[in-house]
Amino acid sequence: MKHVGTKTIETARLTLRRLEIADAEMMFHNWTGDDKVTRFLRWDAHKTIEATREMIRQWVNSYQHDSTYYWGMYLKDGEMIGSIGVTITSEYDSKGALGYKIGSRWWNQGYTGEAAGAVVDYMFRNTDIEGDSAGRGALYA
Repeated sequence: MKHVGTKTIETARLTLRRLEIADAEMMFHNWTGDDKVTRFLRWDAHKTIEATREMIRQWVNSYQHDSTYYWGMYLKDGEMIGSIGVTITSEYDSKGALGYKIGSRWWNQGYTGEAAGAVVDYMFRNTDIEGDSAGRGALYA
């Protein structure tokens, strides 16, 4: 499968970009420390900013591989409101799964749909993720 890695994506209201260690405080306060958000995840809300910093370090290290597709979701003013990414589920079949997290203050405002549309478009334009026989993409949410 052809990979290009995580590159910055701009939408009407968002900038999707790689995470940075400097994002830890904002990320912790806006969603990794939010029980409303993490109740849907496989991990509990972070109790400290350091836990969020460690999570970011892992993502920053993974960016050295072009098969990593994980963006922080930022409003145009720079406020980080969540994250979105694609996990490649099959290199052979060129398939992936789309996942996202967004702070509860930004639920029901269309940000996740805007980000997801941009990421799906990015994947289809820049990688060889495949569609199915009905013309739908092989990305699953």
